[in-house]
Amino acid sequence: MFALALHDRLGYPISALHWRNEDPGDLWAGLEHLFCVAPGRGYVDVRGATGDFQVFCMDFSSPKDFRILEDLDAAQLRTDLVHEMGQDNLDTLYNEAIDEIEAHLENYKV
Repeated sequence: MFALALHDRLGYPISALHWRNEDPGDLWAGLEHLFCVAPGRGYVDVRGATGDFQVFCMDFSSPKDFRILEDLDAAQLRTDLVHEMGQDNLDTLYNEAIDEIEAHLENYKV
């Protein structure tokens, strides 16, 4: 959700940490975390932005067990999220994410 809001607000492409042992064609089966990759390889999520991938991955148990799926289709992601949580829930969480980004924009710009 937050990655989608970052994409819409700042134009960053959406990426995912995806378990290596899962089919890369099935995003949801192996999804660990959605985030954005800003120009210059800045990694951005709800925690803010960093250029250090090791720091970005500190909260994940085994970063070497993940692959990065890049340039996810934002429209398809939005459709999938509506299917999973409903339009009202998506709208509520999305709007909260946009509000957070706007309130702390300097933390999300690279």
